[in-house]
Amino acid sequence: MNEKMFQNLETVKPKIEESPLKNQENLMTLFLKLQNVYNTRPDITEFEGAMADTKFANEYTPEEIQANLKWVTETRSKIEEANREKGQELFSHFEENFAFAEAGQAMIVDRLNVWMPDFATTMTSFDVTVSSNKDNINNKLTKNWDNNISKGMLPVVKYAEDPETGKKGRLITPKFIVGVSADDINELASAYLAGEEQSLDKHPVRKLILEQIRVQYNDALDFYESDENKDDARFNLVRREYARVKEMIDAEEKKLDESQAIDRLGYHEYAKKSLTLGLINDFANKKK
Repeated sequence: MNEKMFQNLETVKPKIEESPLKNQENLMTLFLKLQNVYNTRPDITEFEGAMADTKFANEYTPEEIQANLKWVTETRSKIEEANREKGQELFSHFEENFAFAEAGQAMIVDRLNVWMPDFATTMTSFDVTVSSNKDNINNKLTKNWDNNISKGMLPVVKYAEDPETGKKGRLITPKFIVGVSADDINELASAYLAGEEQSLDKHPVRKLILEQIRVQYNDALDFYESDENKDDARFNLVRREYARVKEMIDAEEKKLDESQAIDRLGYHEYAKKSLTLGLINDFANKKK
């Protein structure tokens, strides 16, 4: 795969048998290449006794941690059982497969960490979707708005570890819905498997992700800076966090545009096909 491949954006939706991620060996290879991302998911059994001198100490007892582990195990089992029951139907809905989506999320996080090292992206800052179901995407946007943005709340990552200090505990961070296509995931995976990750610097998905994030933080900041909310102390913390993200993303978009790494005309045609970007824009427009 080379950089010129990303200049021709007229692609045909891949058949399932053509996806490199259908091959379990490829999935394992990709997993190993993305260990730096997966390693940001700490072993929660090591969190026993975390935040001992705070009001959150009771969330890190052996009993609570075991209950969380049980929930994760049961949830994964339900997903696997549902996939088995689907049988051949699973293949026609491969873009919604858990492993496929998770691999996509890991690759996107890894690229964002390369493109914006100061962003300190974690697997929990983004809800990456490859779904073609409009209701699913709209439900994600609505849930994030109703449960977090409109209430001045930031999602809590219960099990977070500072990579520099090793301190364990809670992390609060804005969350963004990011949507890519099955074609995008397959192209990213092919580049990773070929050891040509740098070619993705010119892939239009780089700009698409930034645009999706930008629309969402501008929507949130418009809400916090409205006449009704601008003096509301409840929104001070969340306003600062979204403004921090805005500063970083705005700078990255400017740098990317100035570099001309992404063909503008090609990107315009590519972005028009993004279901998630369209729904994010529609959602924001309804809030105005």
